Amino acid sequence: MLHLLTLWLLALPIGSFEYSNDYTTWHTEHWRQYLSHLVGVDNAQGLEIGCYEGRSTIWLEQHIFTGKDAHMTCVEVSTKQLELVRRNIDAAGLTGEVVALYGPSQHVLRGLPINHYDFVYVDGCHLAHCALADLVNAYLVTKPGGLIMIDDLSMGRVWRAFAAFVRVFTEPDPDDQHVVLEVLEVRRHRRATDMQPGVSILRKVGEPYHDRP
Repeated sequence: MLHLLTLWLLALPIGSFEYSNDYTTWHTEHWRQYLSHLVGVDNAQGLEIGCYEGRSTIWLEQHIFTGKDAHMTCVEVSTKQLELVRRNIDAAGLTGEVVALYGPSQHVLRGLPINHYDFVYVDGCHLAHCALADLVNAYLVTKPGGLIMIDDLSMGRVWRAFAAFVRVFTEPDPDDQHVVLEVLEVRRHRRATDMQPGVSILRKVGEPYHDRP
């Protein structure tokens, strides 16, 4: 009984979180389904584009990226939001575990290592050109075999960016039928009564440049 009580106490949040909205819980089913292979894996790396209040990044760090030297990194363009994210990271007892970067994602991701991340969650700027740039950059920094999730497909601008990205990146090479991206799931909710945003899960299956036989 004492052992169980100790585990319960250790699971309690260290500080008080500053959350105003929960845009995370309805995605946890997806993350448990598609990211279970990363739980406890050493050096696994995740990236979130658009931190908001840090709830998703913190959940992923606590439940998925739990192995030795496994980390979440998030990118946020608002200094006010980034300060809030860092306070919530501290409240979760994850100071030094989660990396929070400041700047427009279209610039920040160009400075991140190529083929580095096992999972990238795209939920940043919802303008079509921004979302498209985020998807292309997310593809570049994702490892072959890694997963990309894009949120808010129910928004027309995001859907147009997603559709353009998928149309180009899933097209086979006309010479050898080489494919670089696979669509695992698409959910686009259109009903006004359905509050869940549309999402898609993509897998990077190859490089855009490869040796030809």
